[in-house]
Amino acid sequence: MTTTAKDLESRCDLLRSLHRPGAPLVLPNAWDAATARAVAAAGFPAVATTSAAVAAALGYDDHEGAPAGEMLAAAARIARSVDVPVTVDAEAGYGMTAAELVAELSGMGAAGCNLEDTDHATQALRDPARQAAWLRAVRQAASGQGYRL
Repeated sequence: MTTTAKDLESRCDLLRSLHRPGAPLVLPNAWDAATARAVAAAGFPAVATTSAAVAAALGYDDHEGAPAGEMLAAAARIARSVDVPVTVDAEAGYGMTAAELVAELSGMGAAGCNLEDTDHATQALRDPARQAAWLRAVRQAASGQGYRL
């Protein structure tokens, strides 16, 4: 399945609309195209990737133990395989700049993402101000690219 810019915008809007106060959004996790299709076929309105299961399926440890390219390629296959929004567990950003990460997510057709607040090199939480600055940079990069992530 090919995701056009209009499809991606529609998927981003749909995923955003599913986040409603008082109505928890259940996001079953997929680790490959087959599990993503199963989640969508079961009637869930969105699919989430799981870094732990994707990494394990690729033969690596979680917490950015897998090469970013392999993890993002797996997420792209998942996003291409279903007609519902996909939100990607992008771990702590794989050491990419905000613009690089946003370009990868947009290019694969991700409708959302989650970014961990863990510095996997030190196994500690990132400084809150540093994490806030990172999230702000991702948001600005997405806005700058016209991406409604």
